[in-house]
Order: sequence, then structure tokens, then C-alpha cells
Amino acid sequence: MPSLDPDLERLIDEEISDLSEQNLLKNILDWQVDKIQQPRYGKLDQMDEYTEEYLNDAEDV
Repeated sequence: MPSLDPDLERLIDEEISDLSEQNLLKNILDWQVDKIQQPRYGKLDQMDEYTEEYLNDAEDV
């Protein structure tokens, strides 16, 4: 089986490396978004609970 042209091998290696870096950066960005959104979701849950309790108390009055 003939080997690939060295320039072609280098190009393939660079493309694979670029793809790996892109995947790594995407994973880092996804992790950062999750970290930012996590407290927001908690606050939204707290607000929903507060609103529900407030409405229940208002119905009792």
C-alpha cells in the first residue's frame, strides 16, 4: 500500500488537531454556559415557589 504524500499527511494532521481544539473549546464554552445558567435556574425555581405560596396565601384570605 503506497504511503501518503508528506504534505498531505501534514495537512490531515493539522485538520485533525484543529478539529480536536474546536471540540475542546466547544466543551469549555458549554461548561461555562452551564455554570452561568445553573444559579439562574435555581433563582427561577425559588421565584416560582414564592409566587405559588403567595397565590395560595392570597386565596386563603
